[in-house]
Amino acid sequence: MRFKKGVVDLADLLENTILVWSAGLFALLVAVNNITDYSSNYDFVPHVMKMDTLFPNGKLKYRAIDSPMIHHLVYAVIITAEGMVAVLCITGGWRLLSNVNEKKI
Repeated sequence: MRFKKGVVDLADLLENTILVWSAGLFALLVAVNNITDYSSNYDFVPHVMKMDTLFPNGKLKYRAIDSPMIHHLVYAVIITAEGMVAVLCITGGWRLLSNVNEKKI
């Protein structure tokens, strides 16, 4: 970025807007995919939380979570976080774009 005191170059502003919107679009696609095809990535959550790939006599096995209810809750939190990232990035990109006329941030 080429900064002048209080002024941002128009090309930089548009680049930043596109970058933020790209991240938001990606997060939105991931969240929609996790909602519409719930089981495809859900199967990975219990696998990780059960820690079932550790050695049988591993010392970290006590941290494993075997409750399916908690697995669904954690997956819902993950999907919610993805949705929030999408909303915040898209909103942030819109706010960046609204500064095109002012060229001030």
